[in-house]
Amino acid sequence: MGLHGKKRKKENEKESMISIWMGEALMAWTEASKARTEAYKRKVRERSVEVSNGNEFTIEKCIDALNTLGDIDNNLYVTALTSFKDGDNREIFMRIDDDKKIAWLNSFIHASGNEFTIAKCIDSLNTYGDLDDEVYGKALESFKDADNRKIFMKIDDGKKIAWLKSLV
Repeated sequence: MGLHGKKRKKENEKESMISIWMGEALMAWTEASKARTEAYKRKVRERSVEVSNGNEFTIEKCIDALNTLGDIDNNLYVTALTSFKDGDNREIFMRIDDDKKIAWLNSFIHASGNEFTIAKCIDSLNTYGDLDDEVYGKALESFKDADNRKIFMKIDDGKKIAWLKSLV
């Protein structure tokens, strides 16, 4: 065997070894991929079982229960939908008696500071038909301030007019 023959034989052996290593690496990669795929499938199956085990606290079921409560103002309805994003809130809502659900939902509005909105102050203000334009305008101006809104909504109805007139 000549120099070219020996060199060719070494090249063939080297190529053969590279092919073997590549084959082994490919097989190892394939096995690892199969293991990852099986683990992923197992997780999906476990989650599917959890979800299909009759989760009684789904958003859909909460909305159905909410819709049975009668006429609910839009602000409270949206507050309820927002609260249903949290699983604990859904469970609480579904477990409490229907007559307590509205009060519980209202607690979200009060907790978020929405109790003293400008719109609610104006709604209350509009119940007083005997206000002159100057007092009405001053009241609207004062509602820009959160503290004034809180004062207005918290004081006794009989004293609201006197408080408003003190602003003029």
